[in-house]
Amino acid sequence: MKKYIVILIVVLLSLLAACGNSGGSATGAGADGNYDGVTVRMAQSFGMAFAPCTVMQELGLLEKHLPGAKLEGHQISGGSAINEAFIAGQLDIGFMGIPPMLIAWDKGVGYKIVTGVSVPPWELMVRDSSIKSVADFTEADKIAVPGIGSLQHIFLAMAAERELGDVNALDNNIIVMPHPDAFTALISGTDIVAHFAGIPHIGMEMDAGFHSILSAIEAYGQKSSIVCVTNAAFHDGNPNVYDGFVAALSEAVDLINAQDPAAIKALADVENISEEEVVRNIEWPGNSFETPVYGAMGLARFMYEQGFIDSCPESTEDIMWGNAVAVDK
Repeated sequence: MKKYIVILIVVLLSLLAACGNSGGSATGAGADGNYDGVTVRMAQSFGMAFAPCTVMQELGLLEKHLPGAKLEGHQISGGSAINEAFIAGQLDIGFMGIPPMLIAWDKGVGYKIVTGVSVPPWELMVRDSSIKSVADFTEADKIAVPGIGSLQHIFLAMAAERELGDVNALDNNIIVMPHPDAFTALISGTDIVAHFAGIPHIGMEMDAGFHSILSAIEAYGQKSSIVCVTNAAFHDGNPNVYDGFVAALSEAVDLINAQDPAAIKALADVENISEEEVVRNIEWPGNSFETPVYGAMGLARFMYEQGFIDSCPESTEDIMWGNAVAVDK
């Protein structure tokens, strides 16, 4: 579970990148405006933080901007798992929090941020009413996060450093678990007593009587984005496909913010919740869908100082493609 094990895994996987097929079928096509045969392979994780990905796929927005193209979507739990699929040559586009992107960048995987997608709220939800802060966790209390090196893991490390004096103090409490499974474990009375949740699970867990002891803003002090990432093969291989993908994703963000009926229905169907619940989550306090990238350099500095990464980007140009807009302290 230790961060060093994860870094070692990423190092080993990165050695495979040189022989992986990371360009997909999106390169070298569309010069005549026809994108027949172009398939863009993307992966997202679970929850409403990735709603623009869902809307883009369900409403056929990539096909709208790139006639003849096909979007192949996958759901994979956590940025670390998406990194592994990316390195293995199975993806062209990935969606994740900034920390797993930085870990992969640090190990030479060779991709950068395309754009922001959302700025979601994250809450450390706890079942036990006696737990009021991270200092109250015992050795037996397990905390579910979607991955080692995930955004939620880094927030937990920030809180551990501030309240316990040790960035690794809660490492042995961490259990890696997809958000839906973590919700089920929490309400089932297992040894999972806490879950660093996003929407819709924050609301679901509040409805079940659980409470939050830490928010992302409290842990970090500023907003942090879910981002879209890709490598040079996709970015450089066919600029028209890259631009078309960015345009389709931006349209999906706009449709969500406008609460477009088709977008709301698509999200309700995929998330298996009511349309009213979709709107509730879109309007959840602290939640936003927007394309600027928030918090990247601050996270990079913390992760470098605490040994999660071995090098720190000198500027956003090191970790973002030219179209990305950065917002940071």
